[in-house]
Amino acid sequence: MLVCRGFTTLSSTLGHLVIALHDGLLHAISNESQVPALMNMLKALGTLMLSAAYTRLPSDLLIRCIEVNLHALCLHMSCLMP
Repeated sequence: MLVCRGFTTLSSTLGHLVIALHDGLLHAISNESQVPALMNMLKALGTLMLSAAYTRLPSDLLIRCIEVNLHALCLHMSCLMP
């Protein structure tokens, strides 16, 4: 049986991918307990945040990124300080 599906544009597919990357990194950062891994995830999220066009993404995404970053940094501040 042939199933016809609607056409999804490349920009729509890439937008969903960017949102999924944000969601995955935010989830990983929220659940990570190892400081070296956390630092690398924060770097990755920072790079993603610098290149993402938040005017075209869900309105709460940037706020969630900032909240998770601040929470992770405050939670692990004693581990990050020499």
